[in-house]
Parts: sequence; structure tokens; C-alpha cells
Amino acid sequence: GTLHAHAWDRSIELTFKTLVDATGEASACRAAGLPLREEDARQAGAFVFSMAGLPDVDETLLQRMIQREVAEGIHAGRVPQSLSRVSLVPGSSRRGGAELKLGLDPSPDDSPLQRSEEESTARRLTHTLIEYLRSRADFATIMLRGTASLVGVRTGHSPIGDYTLTEDDILDARPHADGVGMGSWSIEFWSERRQPLLRHIPLDSHYEIPARALFNSTYPNTFFAGRNISATSWALASSRVIGTCLETGFAAGALAAGVAAGRSVETIVSGLRADRSDETRPRDSKRVGGLDG
Repeated sequence: GTLHAHAWDRSIELTFKTLVDATGEASACRAAGLPLREEDARQAGAFVFSMAGLPDVDETLLQRMIQREVAEGIHAGRVPQSLSRVSLVPGSSRRGGAELKLGLDPSPDDSPLQRSEEESTARRLTHTLIEYLRSRADFATIMLRGTASLVGVRTGHSPIGDYTLTEDDILDARPHADGVGMGSWSIEFWSERRQPLLRHIPLDSHYEIPARALFNSTYPNTFFAGRNISATSWALASSRVIGTCLETGFAAGALAAGVAAGRSVETIVSGLRADRSDETRPRDSKRVGGLDG
């Protein structure tokens, strides 16, 4: 196949035998004409930024101090209600510096214009927060240290594969005969609320992601990985975390390389499942976790 892409200053033509779409937004699948699934529920994105000059206190106390100041600012009409969704990134606070995450409203669509508007709003709110906190005694010396280059998007369109991972697959901890990835993260769905909606899988269990969720046999040379697997919005609220994305990325890469070399999908899947018994690969579901993005 051939894929045409646009870089910053030029167009690129890529020729390939097989392709793995790990863009997170099904960009390659969309360009190739694969069928896509519309989101049945949109998750809210987030914007991450870092600050310096913060009080050098325990992380839990710092979180409460920021929440208190923001709540007072909202009550006084000095900052917008949307800043109530600011929180510390766990584990990032050290020596007066920390990363913070600003939760955004769920976007109505995933168009480039909408993404640009979200980024503009997030940067404006970040500066509003900093200017307000500087007026408070405990935060008078803070400064913006850096920001993410883009708004963090949790989910988007996904391709339709031979199998679609569902919420029931996760909550029932279902195995699959062609399972090539595992997950044990709770369903963590972020909306306009400050805290996510959580739905937990059974304790000390895990679900499997079948190889069929990584391809559509009508398009035998294209595979999906990460946030691009064939899954419902609620299923992606679990499978999108980093640990599980790495597993589906490894599996999709193995499938693509194997098919390009003339091997059958069944043979490749059998090999991937056999590898799982190797001591170098995780077997305990407690080690199959993730970090929220």
C-alpha cells in the first residue's frame, strides 16, 4: 500500500506491505478508508502544565491548599468554575515544583478546529489560574515552568475490527482463545465532573484483548494498536492506559511483521500466546496496569 502524509514543510509518500495505526485517532485507518466507529460517549480531555515556586509541603497538603484557594476564587467570582477541575498529577510534586492537570469539557467533535479551540481555552485558563494564585500569600512566588504541546485526548474514533471489545468483556474479565493483550485497569470514564466514573473488574483478575480487535480481515494489511483498537467508548476507558497500549502495540507490530513475511495470523497469534508463558513477560494480572493519560 501507499500512504501520503503531510509533515511540517513537505509531503511524504510511504510505501508498505503492512501498516500499524497507533495514531490514537485512527488517522491512518481513516485515510485508508477503513470503517470507523463513532464514539457512543465522549470522554473529556485534559491539559497538563508544570509550575515552580510552590509551597514545599506534602503532596496531599499541597493539593488541598490549591483546591481551597481555587474554591475561594470561584466563590468570589475571580476565577471560572471550570478551574475546579485542576488537580496535581500524582507523584509529580518535589522541591517546590509539580505538574498539574486541568480537566476540560467533553468536546462535541474531534475536528482540528475543535482541538485548536480546546488548546486555546486550556492555555487561557492556565494563565488565569496562575495569575490568581500569585495574589494569594502561599503562592506569591509561583511561575509557569512549562506546558504540554497539545491537549491530552483520551479517546476518539476507532476502527471497526473483526471483534469489538466491550464493557462486558472488561467487567466479566473475559478470556479469548486469540487473546494477545491483557488489562486489569478499571473502567475510568472522565466527563465534565471533577472525578471520573469508575467501574471495577473482579479483584485479582484480568481481561484479554483478542487479536480480532486489532484488524479487520477485509483490510488484511492494516492493524490497530493502543487507543486505536476496535472497542466501544466504555471499553476504551480501561484499555487506553499505557500498560495495555504497550501490549496491543507489541501484538499489532508482531502481526504486521508476520503477515508481511507471509505468515498466517493464526500462526502469529499462537506464537504470541506461547510467549506469554516466558518468564520475561508478565503473567500476574497485578503487573498489567497503566497510567492514566
